[in-house]
Amino acid sequence: KVSCPAADATVYLKQLSRPYNECQTWINFVLNEVNTVLKPDIFMTTSETNYEMSSGGTYEDGIIKLYQSITSPGTKKVLLGDMPYLAQDGPDCLAAHESDVQACSLPEAASLNTAGRAAEQGAAKATGAGYIDVVPWFCSSVCTPIVSNISINQDGQHITRTFALFLSGALETALQPYTGAA
Repeated sequence: KVSCPAADATVYLKQLSRPYNECQTWINFVLNEVNTVLKPDIFMTTSETNYEMSSGGTYEDGIIKLYQSITSPGTKKVLLGDMPYLAQDGPDCLAAHESDVQACSLPEAASLNTAGRAAEQGAAKATGAGYIDVVPWFCSSVCTPIVSNISINQDGQHITRTFALFLSGALETALQPYTGAA
């Protein structure tokens, strides 16, 4: 659901200047589908982590509540961590610096929402969910808009299809402890 975090909490959406109650409707629908219809082997979420909560509580509280609401027997829970963010949308920055890709790079620490990452890791630990840190897939000590000659960012919040396909093997490997696959 657009502009909704993977958390059971009401967020404040600045673009609408109000609590975004539609997220709660969506989360309730998803939880019902997961617990009564789908009953998946794995429940995995990923989300941007810089949401402003409007219902009291924290982002971490909302993730914990969401993961605790997964009651389907045998469903393993996995949280795919938030990605790093560049100072400017990758495509816009690359277009402005055609001959200097490094002008679009940031030190890893400057590209991470450390509070959001801590919330994700804390929620995963509190609920017994697995946590997959994706930052090494994007950054070394520096985060750049290009990895292996592949443009990473579709925009400020999404990766390109090409980079997603490039990462599919890394994700498959990271999921092995939860799938039992070799």
